[in-house]
Order: sequence, then structure tokens, then C-alpha cells
Amino acid sequence: MPRLKRFFSLGNQATGDQAQALAGAVYAFAAHMDKPAVIGPVLDRIAHKHVSLGITPAQYTIVGRHLLAAIGEVLGDAITADIAAAWDEVYWLMATELVAREARLYQERDWQAGQDWPQLEVVARDMASADTVAITLKSADGTPLPSFVPGQYLSVAIPVPEAGLTQVRQYSLSDAPGDDTWRITVKRVTAGDATPAGVVSNRLHDAIRVGDTLRAGPPAGDFQLRDGDHPVVLISAGVGITPMVSMLRHLALTRPARPVVFAHATQDISRYSHQHEVETSLAHLDEGRYHLWLEAPAAHDTHALPGRMDLSRI
Repeated sequence: MPRLKRFFSLGNQATGDQAQALAGAVYAFAAHMDKPAVIGPVLDRIAHKHVSLGITPAQYTIVGRHLLAAIGEVLGDAITADIAAAWDEVYWLMATELVAREARLYQERDWQAGQDWPQLEVVARDMASADTVAITLKSADGTPLPSFVPGQYLSVAIPVPEAGLTQVRQYSLSDAPGDDTWRITVKRVTAGDATPAGVVSNRLHDAIRVGDTLRAGPPAGDFQLRDGDHPVVLISAGVGITPMVSMLRHLALTRPARPVVFAHATQDISRYSHQHEVETSLAHLDEGRYHLWLEAPAAHDTHALPGRMDLSRI
């Protein structure tokens, strides 16, 4: 699907993860389409992702055509006209439901599907740990940025000249809302045995500097901090801490009396993203409990427990 290639990770395409995710979503819908309580949250998650990417209803036609062609390719003679028609109907039932959910999300954001993304200026760039960089963005033309709910993410578009296209990735917002800026925290992704190095994440580390501009879609994501007085438990590992930092900072600023349990695990203290912000926010909470695990603790890490996270200790 060359026209939609910018939306998909080159790494996920190389490993086959992208194709499996798409096929899995259609199959899950077919298996649970009569169970709204089961399939509803899955559709919500997909709809948020699509809104963050600016997906339009017309693009479902492109994906559907290629998906059904791929099914025919894989099944060969085993696919009859009836089977092909059944999968075509399932896909369009799912697509129709997603388009409706996405329309509501676009309306909430006062955003049009397919509109040009705003140009954002990098106003700060700080190493949040040995392998993560925090990039703070503001509107390049002074237009106020939409607010967001702690836990949500942005889609960021980065030109990749060597691939001849622009790639889009999602990164969690890692600061509290309210400052008319957006901050993302990005981990450098190195090549593994079966996975390539992160094209976009490494470019954000190596090439993006203060004063540069990026394009980003609207904040999205159904993983959100909920309002209320009930206790909050924030559990994370590695770079998964980024949405938790946003939630924790927001709670410290707006609801310091709310009971919070914060538990995090990482390799060592050098890879603990936003450690100072976390500990400062916890200090401002009336009932904040803190648990930390380090796989390789140093002698001075007196607060940390050794090894991987053990939930029985919470």
C-alpha cells in the first residue's frame, strides 16, 4: 500500500508485525462482533490510533482492497466466492464502526480527518536518561495547542530521505497538561538480532535540535488518567514510564491529596527516565508510595530493590 506507507513502521513491516496486527484485528472483530463489551475497547483503541494519524474514511477502501487481495493470495484455491464475500462484509462492518467512532473523536478535538498537521517548534531538548531524550514542542505560529489527558500520545512525522518518504511514530506525552507545550520522551532503539534500529527514534536523538520544526497530529489514546478520589496505581518498566510521568506530575499539581502508588522497574539508575521529576512529584503528594526495582543496582541506590519488579512487595 504505497499511498499509506508513511503510516506504518518500516521495522514492523520488516518483521511482519504490521500484517499480523491488521489480520488479528479483523479476525478479533469477526469472532466478537456480537459482544460489544469485548470488542468495544479494542475498537476504541484502534480509533484513537487512527485519529492520531489523521486517517480518513476514504483510506479504508485502500486498506480493504489490499487486505482482501492478500487473503486470496494466502489461501489460494481454498478461498471460495462465499468465503471472500464473508470476509469483505466483516471488514466493512468493522470499518463502518471505526469511522463512526473516529468521527466523534475528531469532533471532540475540533479536528478534520486528513487536515494538515501543525508545524511545531522544538523549544527544549534534554536527555531524560542515558538512552532517552525529552523533546518539548510548541506551535511555530503561536496558535494555542490543544490540551490532552495525561496518558495520551502524539503522532510525530519525520522525513526519512534515505527511504524517500515521511515516517510517522507515536510517542507518549511525558509532561502534565496546561503549559501550552507538548513534551515527548523518546528512547533510542538499537538494532537487535531480528529487528532493525529505530529509524525515527534515532533521527530524533541524532538530528533534531532546538529551533527545528516537526509536524504532529492531535493528542489521542484511550489509556488515560481518570478523574475521581479513588487511589491511583502507576506501574511501569523501562521507557513505559513516560505516560506515568505525565499522570504523576498532573496529580502532584492538581490533586496532591489523592492516594498514589508509583512502582517502576528498569535496568539501572542511568536508564531511569525523568527520575528527578518523579521523585519531586512524589514528594508533593500527601499519600504517595514509591517502589523502585533496578536489575543492576549500585551501592548508592539504597531506595531500590534488586532484580525485576515483584508485585507482591507493593
